[in-house]
Amino acid sequence: LAKNCRENRTCAVDGCEQTHHELLHSSTPRESANRTDPSSVQRGMLAKGNGKGALLQIVRARAYGPDGTHALVNCLLDTGVQVSFIRKDIAEALGLTGFYEKVRLET
Repeated sequence: LAKNCRENRTCAVDGCEQTHHELLHSSTPRESANRTDPSSVQRGMLAKGNGKGALLQIVRARAYGPDGTHALVNCLLDTGVQVSFIRKDIAEALGLTGFYEKVRLET
């Protein structure tokens, strides 16, 4: 709980200086310089299944690397997971770093 928090860091957003994390600040978020024009964004959702089991939520998205490099990817959405994975070839192409873990997926 917040009242038991031992962290003594103050918020640096707009000179707030209260003791909460910057992400919890109530001011409006700053606009990103690389923000995509909302009128150019295509939205869609596909639920794909084989008729024998659960449907999988899949969405097409653009993944960005730290230098702005991007790739069009298919994302499997699973609200029950606690980690995210990316294919090794995509991570390398985007210049991403992280832990390598071999994962086997079966249907």
